[in-house]
Amino acid sequence: MTQPTVQSVRLRGESETHDGPADAEALDAAAVLHGQAVLRTEAAAIDQLALGLGAPFAAAVALMATLEGRVVCTGMGKSGHVARKIAATLSSTGRPAMFVHPGEASHGDLGMITTKDAVLALSNSGETAELRDLILYTRRFAIPLIAMVGRAASTLATEAEVALVLPELTEACPLGLAPPPPPRRCWRSATRWPWPCSSGRASRHSISPCSIRAASSAASSCGSSS
Repeated sequence: MTQPTVQSVRLRGESETHDGPADAEALDAAAVLHGQAVLRTEAAAIDQLALGLGAPFAAAVALMATLEGRVVCTGMGKSGHVARKIAATLSSTGRPAMFVHPGEASHGDLGMITTKDAVLALSNSGETAELRDLILYTRRFAIPLIAMVGRAASTLATEAEVALVLPELTEACPLGLAPPPPPRRCWRSATRWPWPCSSGRASRHSISPCSIRAASSAASSCGSSS
């Protein structure tokens, strides 16, 4: 005898067992509603970031567009993954960039950063311990420091020449299990940079269609804390 199909799901943290096609359809509908809610939350966050653009953003773009060296992106954890993605997107649009892991920086990699570079450091708290040596290094050698941070009163924000303080946003994860918004906010915010930076360099650096496609593909990715 054929056993009935049993579908077990965990929704909003509660374990329930459902039998039959009616329950499956209800679960499908609930999944779609949750997906739509997440996308609306993310869309609202992008709108809020757009409203928050101001002088610090313009200063960061101007600094990166006129650099003789590279934009050195750095961060720990999820912020580090986002920093690596930012470096790749900037490079693909004509603004030389690289990623340096802050933990490795303290063990020799600081030597890769020159006085012609600028450092873009990502941190939610602005107090990430692994960034300490890198911050001190930029201060010692007068290397421009741009902070993308969740707290204006943090060490990273106060030490930086330009501090991009990200606003508080609603968490999209209903269970509170996904990494908090700051790294994703960093990625959303950073995708605005390559095009202003590239336009400032257009007379010296030709941006190929291939580079534009690569940047567009990167910008459509979703970054998701340190």
